[in-house]
Amino acid sequence: MSAEPLPPLRDLPDAVATGEQLSDPEHQIRADAERIQTGKSHERLVQVLDEVDDLVIVGRLGGGLLYANEAAAELVPGIRMGVPLASFTGLAMQALGNAEIEPSLRAMRRWTGDLQLRLTDGHVHELATTVTPVASGEPDEIYFGIIMRDVSAERRHARALAHQARIDHLTGLPNRLALLEDLEERRVRGEEVAVLFVDIDNLKIVNDGLGHGAGDRLLAAIAEALGDVAEGDLLARFGGDEFVIITDGGDRDRVMALADDLLSKIAAVKVPDIGTHLTASLGVSFSDGGSIDPEGLLRDADAAMYEAKRRGRAGAVYFDQGLRERAQRRFTVERSMRAALADGSVEVHFQPIVDVETGEVQGFEALSRWGDRDPEEFITMAEESGLVVALGEHVLALSLAALAAMRSSLPGAEAVRMSVNVSGRQLLDRAFAHRTLDQIHEFGLAPNDVILELTETVLIDPREEVDRALRLLRDQGVALALDDFGSGYSSLAYLRRYPIDALKLDNSYTQALLHDPDTRIITEAMVTMAQRLGLRLVAEGVETASELNAVRDLGISSVQGYLVGRAARLDDVMRSGLTPRPLPR
Repeated sequence: MSAEPLPPLRDLPDAVATGEQLSDPEHQIRADAERIQTGKSHERLVQVLDEVDDLVIVGRLGGGLLYANEAAAELVPGIRMGVPLASFTGLAMQALGNAEIEPSLRAMRRWTGDLQLRLTDGHVHELATTVTPVASGEPDEIYFGIIMRDVSAERRHARALAHQARIDHLTGLPNRLALLEDLEERRVRGEEVAVLFVDIDNLKIVNDGLGHGAGDRLLAAIAEALGDVAEGDLLARFGGDEFVIITDGGDRDRVMALADDLLSKIAAVKVPDIGTHLTASLGVSFSDGGSIDPEGLLRDADAAMYEAKRRGRAGAVYFDQGLRERAQRRFTVERSMRAALADGSVEVHFQPIVDVETGEVQGFEALSRWGDRDPEEFITMAEESGLVVALGEHVLALSLAALAAMRSSLPGAEAVRMSVNVSGRQLLDRAFAHRTLDQIHEFGLAPNDVILELTETVLIDPREEVDRALRLLRDQGVALALDDFGSGYSSLAYLRRYPIDALKLDNSYTQALLHDPDTRIITEAMVTMAQRLGLRLVAEGVETASELNAVRDLGISSVQGYLVGRAARLDDVMRSGLTPRPLPR
């Protein structure tokens, strides 16, 4: 077929009149009038179509293209009258025309989608396209209209937004959304993967001491150090001080080597003016035989990472069934504890601390109790989940209320003090000290009525917030006691750095005094040190008369344990009163 230019719509032939119609003058007049009117309508339609920016094309299936408006004629190269539809759509870089458009027309279905066409400006444009079939009334004769709108700028903008939504702007790494999408794509492909979940151990110290700007510089340096991942792997910033690496999980030895390499790279990171030594805790999880559950894999790797922290940080832990059970138990306990804190199921019991000579009650230690659950287990779970802050606030409020009740009702309670355990997470809250002092005053108590007990693990990292909170509380009269002294990470440096008033001797020393000479020598040294420093010393875990006498012989003035009194509810304490009990000798 000759390649003639496609005519404008106004030049398409009118309907041909029959000979009989032409011989009838009246019909001729009517026909002439209709042609004039039709011509005007065509003219107006053409004017409208030529003014729009959209590309408008009309054709007949099997007969080629019949019309294009000015935008189409100017912008689409090769449009000519009679060009087949397949040839036109074949100009598209994505071969959608032959595959989808013509079958849709033959089925009298509208087709919509994007086509990429190289227009007369030489650039490839994305065109939102609608192809609509129109039946002519004749068998197998189908006309169609094509409307195309250039959406290249909109699509580029949308792609840019989608890219930005998947990038962490501080490090330039893929973010959590991109990570989850990558895991989902690997799931669809049936790949076996390993997830390495990295948490920077001591970044908070940098943020707190040097500001978040310094912390951001460290994060950027860490991202750069870890960025040289193998082809096919993905490194993403998961959030805060957490990074995640997705890699092939088929070779577990390679994954273990990768974990060690990541920890070494983080330890080697150095940033000018930031002298801290970085370490990281890392957890690894593997997909089960290629079956990927993205959220489950991340949850398992996160649980393994927390286990690495629990074991002392700066190491890697691989998720196994035991950790799965622990994670499930922690989730169950956490969910139940939230409900228990809300409905008052978590109670506080009070264990007396007495004078070793007179049996007089000097104070009580507040101990959290939750039904028949093991306190050590649920408190550990609370620390791991972050609920220890809510638990601590709950216990503190109930303890202050209990002491106020004792003061108002029990003879001899004026000198009784309340000891409350405080977690490191509570002390990191900048408002903790002021809030605690406000609560003390709200209950009509004085700061020196309260003793806050700290475990040595709270004091391992010398953080500014902890130091500031403890000094503010101590300056206002709140006493500070170092709990479980002699166990764990004991360091005499704590006694120099922090304003400690009392030491609570760990019960392992109390129980070993009678049969271990070395323990007795060490305990004697601690007693002498406490006396020279003016620190009160309390022996914990006194359960027998022999242990009581051993403690008494060493010059320890205060004791706590089953022998002198078990932890009891406030009602029981109020009924029993504070009458001194004679102690065995």
